[in-house]
Amino acid sequence: MPKAINCFLEAYQTHPGRAEPLHSLILIYRESNKPELASLFYSQAISIPHPPPNGLFVESNIYKYLLHYEFYIFYYYLNSNDQSNYSPDTIHYILIHLLNAKHSGIENIL
Repeated sequence: MPKAINCFLEAYQTHPGRAEPLHSLILIYRESNKPELASLFYSQAISIPHPPPNGLFVESNIYKYLLHYEFYIFYYYLNSNDQSNYSPDTIHYILIHLLNAKHSGIENIL
C-alpha cells in the first residue's frame, strides 16, 4: 500500500491540475479507517476544476460527483473537531448536489 500511496502522490506532484490521484488517496485512507487524511486530500481535490474535455484519461465522474460521495462517507467517521471544519451550509450543498446530479445514467446515487 505505501508504494501505491507514493505513486499517487507523485502523480499529483506531476499534474497538480488533476484530481484523480487525490481521489485514489481519499479512497485508500477512507478504507484504511483514516478519515482525517481522507479529509485533507478532499480539501485539495475539491478545489481542482474539471480539466478540458480534450484532456487524456479524464475521469469526469470524479469531478461531477465521486468526490462529494466520498465526502459523505468519510465525514461520518471524522471526530467532532474535524467535522467542525465543514459548515452546515457546505454539507447541505454537497447533499443537494448529489441528489440532483446525473451520474452516468444513474438517477440518484443516494
